[in-house]
Amino acid sequence: MHKSNIYDIFIKNVIISLLISGRNAFIDLELFRRYVCLKKARGNCMDNLNNISLIQIEIFLRVADCGNVAEAAKKLFISQSAATRWIQKLEAITNVKLFVRTNRGVYLTKEGERLYSQIKNPYTKLNSVLFSLRQVDGSDGNVVRLACFDINELFDLLGPLITQYENLYPGNRIDVQMCDHNTIREGMLSGRFDCAFTYITSIKGLVNMEFRKYRQLDTFFALSSRSAAILDDKLDFEKLSGSHLYIRPSDKPDMAGIRDLKICAENGFSPLGIQYVSSELTVAALVRDTSGFAVVGPSFNAGYGADIRLFPVKVPVGEEQFAGIVWKPEEANQETRKFVESVSYIDAFMTDTVMEG
Repeated sequence: MHKSNIYDIFIKNVIISLLISGRNAFIDLELFRRYVCLKKARGNCMDNLNNISLIQIEIFLRVADCGNVAEAAKKLFISQSAATRWIQKLEAITNVKLFVRTNRGVYLTKEGERLYSQIKNPYTKLNSVLFSLRQVDGSDGNVVRLACFDINELFDLLGPLITQYENLYPGNRIDVQMCDHNTIREGMLSGRFDCAFTYITSIKGLVNMEFRKYRQLDTFFALSSRSAAILDDKLDFEKLSGSHLYIRPSDKPDMAGIRDLKICAENGFSPLGIQYVSSELTVAALVRDTSGFAVVGPSFNAGYGADIRLFPVKVPVGEEQFAGIVWKPEEANQETRKFVESVSYIDAFMTDTVMEG
């Protein structure tokens, strides 16, 4: 059987297991056994689910991350109509409505949020396996293996850098893998990645590595537009102190909130408490639906429009957030050096996003 067919069957088994059982699953051979048993028990239903493809899952995840079909299609280099058809087909196969469509974009239904939360990590792990296999099959050529922290803000910045590099060096390409902080750190230390595009705070403590700044990022408090802490388009920090701060953990959960708490203190208040959540999407959903808030970048409310308001905040000296390239100068190959050298620091805040508030 062709390698790609094996991988398609593999991820289908993950999705099928999740949809049928509703439980967390890990990518292992047990899924093959469960798939066989379920197929015998469910018959035509399983045949229908077996039509789920990798591209449908990738489009579903990207649309959910972007909150906008057109934007997701652009990042996937497909047409908006094609992305819409794939999503509709996935909804027909699963017999579940995954998105709510609005004039401002789309957002996940409860069923969609459940599916997203349970397939995001398995799909990321599978991509990691395929990424590793590509490195040992001898077909890389002039490829830079780059890890990007899995957040829209950084993905949006990275795209033009890749285009610029590949235009400068037509025979070379960037192989990108979206990762969490742990995977980036482990991959950089082990040599699995040549470089990474991430926040400067994510590489503190890594030895023999350098960070090439690309852009300083604006910082905001994100709140629901219905928050009682918003008075006359301004924040009431006294009321905000009665709210929980939502944080997506990095490599060390106990360290993840230090910068955010310093920013709160710089603005004259402390939050009621901290709640760690699993993904940026979950943070956004909580901010939209509750009285809590988050410390975020400028693209955080993409897809949520007026439902989430962003307010610029004062950031303590030394806690400024930068996006850029992490690399090992002593171990870098020629292609990696060329890519790093093509990245020039932009001495300006990231203010491209139109903000509410």
